[in-house]
Amino acid sequence: MHGGFHPKSSTLRLNVSRKEGGRGLVSVRATVQDETSKLHNNIMEKAKKDDILCECRRQWRDEEVLEVNPSWEDKPLHGMYHRSIAEVADLKKSYQWLERAGLQDSPEALIMAAQEQALSTRAIEAQIYHTRQDPRCRLFKGGLETIQHITAGCKMQDAGR
Repeated sequence: MHGGFHPKSSTLRLNVSRKEGGRGLVSVRATVQDETSKLHNNIMEKAKKDDILCECRRQWRDEEVLEVNPSWEDKPLHGMYHRSIAEVADLKKSYQWLERAGLQDSPEALIMAAQEQALSTRAIEAQIYHTRQDPRCRLFKGGLETIQHITAGCKMQDAGR
């Protein structure tokens, strides 16, 4: 509503810590799991002295179901930036701006949407949404019009300087 989250951005990135490249929101699921774990540990500790809790503990199954949570880094489009910088850069330093820049929500959301390939470019429209025929750069007509091409690689930008 106020531009704090781009509509095409990865929702999985919302609850990832800022140190790991996410937005740093605390999820309800993580909070509930944390409290459940604390209660479980408390019962396990007190079961040593309490017969009822000891019986409860005995009846619990030792097998715990591990939830496999999908990660935004594994998504083919949204995780492309993260995977490409992970190979050549220090991820902690690459994501320091999230903690230190002090940006308002709207510019931060736009930067993250650009990292996730969530902004509408000709390549995205042609290859992902299938709403455009020509994915080539509208200025240069040579390469695919991607976020990286626009921000760093378009030869028309160099010609205009």
